[in-house]
Amino acid sequence: MKIKNWIYLTGLVVSFSALISCGEDEKDEPCAPTTWYQDKDGDGLGNPAVSVEECEQPEGYVANADDDDDSGSTTISAEQHKEILQDEGLAFVGEMNQMEQGAAAQTLVAFRVFIETSEPSNGRVESVNNVVDRIISLTKREISPVKFASTTTDPEPEEEFNSIDELWNEYKGVYEWNASIADWEYTAGGDVIQFLFPSDENSTINNAALTVQNYEGVIISNPIEEEYSGDLPSEFLMDLVVDDVKELEYGFSIDYSDEGEPEMLETHLFVNPFTLTYELTNTETKIGTGFSFENATQELLGSEIEINGNFDDDIIEEAMDLEDPTLVVSDGSLEFRIMNVKFLGEMDFADLYPKVEAVFEGEDEPGYDHELKADELAAALNEHISIGTSYIDTGDKIADVEFYTYVEVDEFFPEDKYIELGGRLLFADGSKIDLEDYFEDGWQEIEDELEALFDAIEEDIGS
Repeated sequence: MKIKNWIYLTGLVVSFSALISCGEDEKDEPCAPTTWYQDKDGDGLGNPAVSVEECEQPEGYVANADDDDDSGSTTISAEQHKEILQDEGLAFVGEMNQMEQGAAAQTLVAFRVFIETSEPSNGRVESVNNVVDRIISLTKREISPVKFASTTTDPEPEEEFNSIDELWNEYKGVYEWNASIADWEYTAGGDVIQFLFPSDENSTINNAALTVQNYEGVIISNPIEEEYSGDLPSEFLMDLVVDDVKELEYGFSIDYSDEGEPEMLETHLFVNPFTLTYELTNTETKIGTGFSFENATQELLGSEIEINGNFDDDIIEEAMDLEDPTLVVSDGSLEFRIMNVKFLGEMDFADLYPKVEAVFEGEDEPGYDHELKADELAAALNEHISIGTSYIDTGDKIADVEFYTYVEVDEFFPEDKYIELGGRLLFADGSKIDLEDYFEDGWQEIEDELEALFDAIEEDIGS
């Protein structure tokens, strides 16, 4: 309801501003409108088929109509685009290497060393570290609330575990590393859990502060996990400051359904100067995920997946009984971005599925025309699925994906035939390349760089 109110209020502000602008314009002297032509590809030549009448020149429009091709398509070949995409991939890996070498990663290495080398008798430090780790795991749905309760406390606790909030209040305070005794000293009180320690494992100066704060939980009246009736985490924030500079921040916000299932999740991870954001939508009409990884100046990697339909439990059960998935899923989309290249795909599932079903109906019966049905399948896929790639900065289209089909004859039983599916990239210069061939060769350098990076991260911070 708050979001709807915000949208409504924004609409009123925009409408009111427009009315004010119109009132002011009435006082101005009338102008002689000029015809402006759209310049989609930015070459200074206008498209004679797309024009507007305005007093001032609109952005993206020019005064001439001399462009024979304003499609915004680039004319590079398949191999040229492949080289560009490989360069973008290597640039991304280079950015990731910077993050791995950053102060946050190195300080977390030191923190891990201090946790592991503290006195075994210091059970409080081990427990609070375990609680924080389990809160994050619970948020990521890696463990259930019941599993959380059984793993955050001692094997034989003196008191029964009731809630996360209870543990939070128990462990709040400051944990300060004392190099002279190689152990943590605890001071109770306050509203946060804070660790003070050296950012270098060989140092004795506590110049780093890891602070866990802003924990909020909600009570679900009728949870799926009936064995656990305590609070579920709804807000959480953790940051790492080294020498008064914030090097890391992690936080999340969650909305739950009446059964305790997350309906909306927003989380972010800042590792100076990089930020990773993630969103999850899980409602009765939409299921979607999205993430964005960016440095201080640009997005390096991002994607969104969205599936629309009716995800009510009764409808899903009916769809399974009737073997009709269109009762549940209507359409979907996928967008993937790496550096300056974007891939976008859209699918009209509700109209596509019946046509695909019709193609394979009677496939095992005599007289089934494989060649005809293969053509029908390709036509249906190309009609209801669109996939393309373009450059983010200019919007220029690089290539579209075209599906094709062919009939495969069994080598040993020639009477047995099968419809096979493939896809190819169609580039603006007219060149074509099969998707399988395109992604089969030439990517080894990127794979090697990524593998080396992940090995380094695992070695430094651990899995």
